[in-house]
Amino acid sequence: VRLAAFVLGPCALLRSSPVRVRPASCGSDRREDVVMLAARARLCAAGACPGGAAAAIGVDAARWRAAHPGPGLPPVIKSAWLAAGATPEEPKDGPPAGAVVSLVEAGSSKHIGWGIWNPHSAQNRVRVLEHGRASDCIASDYIHQSLRARLLEAVSLRRRVLGLPDAMTDAYRLVNREGDFLSGLAVDVFGHELVVRSSSLWTELHRDDIQELLRLAFADHGEFASKIHWQRDVDALTADGFREHFGYKLESADADSGSLDAVGGLDATAPVTIRELGVKYLIHPGSGKKTGHFVDQRENRGRLRSLVETMVASWGLTKNDQPLKVLDLFCYSGGFAMNAALCPGVVATAVDMTAEAVSIAQANAVENGIAERMTVVNDNAFTFLQEEAAAGKEYDVVVCDPPRGAYGSADRQEEFKKCEAYHRRINRRSMSVLRRGGVLVTCSCSQVLVQARSLLKLVQQAAALEGRTVRLLRRTGSGPDHTIHPSWLPDGHLEALWLVVD
Repeated sequence: VRLAAFVLGPCALLRSSPVRVRPASCGSDRREDVVMLAARARLCAAGACPGGAAAAIGVDAARWRAAHPGPGLPPVIKSAWLAAGATPEEPKDGPPAGAVVSLVEAGSSKHIGWGIWNPHSAQNRVRVLEHGRASDCIASDYIHQSLRARLLEAVSLRRRVLGLPDAMTDAYRLVNREGDFLSGLAVDVFGHELVVRSSSLWTELHRDDIQELLRLAFADHGEFASKIHWQRDVDALTADGFREHFGYKLESADADSGSLDAVGGLDATAPVTIRELGVKYLIHPGSGKKTGHFVDQRENRGRLRSLVETMVASWGLTKNDQPLKVLDLFCYSGGFAMNAALCPGVVATAVDMTAEAVSIAQANAVENGIAERMTVVNDNAFTFLQEEAAAGKEYDVVVCDPPRGAYGSADRQEEFKKCEAYHRRINRRSMSVLRRGGVLVTCSCSQVLVQARSLLKLVQQAAALEGRTVRLLRRTGSGPDHTIHPSWLPDGHLEALWLVVD
């Protein structure tokens, strides 16, 4: 009975009308209540619950409000923000993973919101679904209804405010984790195919609901999702307790369409052609890097095209003049190089060390009719830059967009130092092939740098080592479809600096 009264459980799979549970103190038959609670415990253990009271979790409001000054709840309640004695420390004594819990202010017992409990995560103990709306019970399909509302909001924002998709763009971020109040869930749209990137235990537990509701959300806006790929963020899910809950270790992040066993390689999904600001890309949704395409750089790729168009026009270049030379390092699908090469009077060189990326970039250059103005090189970026500098070659524009590094250190400060050293070194090498007065576009998606706003300092240090000076033209990030929660990674996950290097 104690367990039954304490647990709501992952109940989204059962569709029934809300059922209110009468507390034993309300004059009801005690024996009848015991039978009801025992039955509910068996249903919850099976993964379904016909409504009822949720476990109450005490939250130290003063501690989380210091980090989250807004009127609502932060998207995640960390273990450190829970009140002492709010819930048993051992998972076996508390709510199970995926249970809906009622969040109350410690001391006052005031209900402040609902969330999904995870006993396996020391950092992300509660993923908040809703704040306010006090109630002494939960509908059996609460998670289903909450998810449906959030997904409809996300689709509506992209359609009505951002105008996505449109005639020029059909690839964008539909759900951006905390920025859309769905912590641990990201969804990218590629034409009529969707890629879900799961990075939390609760999304794995409610996978069927998420996929069903994504199809319904699209249908409500007159569109259809022909295929939904499910991709797992292995590192995030490992930290969130995937192995403890499911009993096996994740090995691959590549997407699969039905089973829990991941499918790897670019052949795992059929290629599709997407449009981004009028540029065509051949991608494999859910395979390769990220979700198959770096949609977060869309706006920056467009800015680069505008920049080189302006430079060509202002320089008055003709077909008999030396073309403007653009270098795209860590090019992956060749996005920056293609946007530059689409401008007449520009030649672009794209560099990536993986054969798969080189193949994709070459195919994309052909698809956009710019293969003659775009060269793709299969090489390590550091080695390529060293050889180009030794040969005395120079470029007018260099784009440096390295992947987020895995520096093999559990210590955050040690990781930060290694990350700094890496970015300092690659930016110095990039400047070694950049003509004086040229433009460097340097990016970082490393959280430790972006949140610390350290990239500009590192670029200045690199310039000093190279005997150069820099001037900042602008600082940009991801596109507006990558919504940001102001109390959770307020600077986003991506930073791009646009600099003149003298």
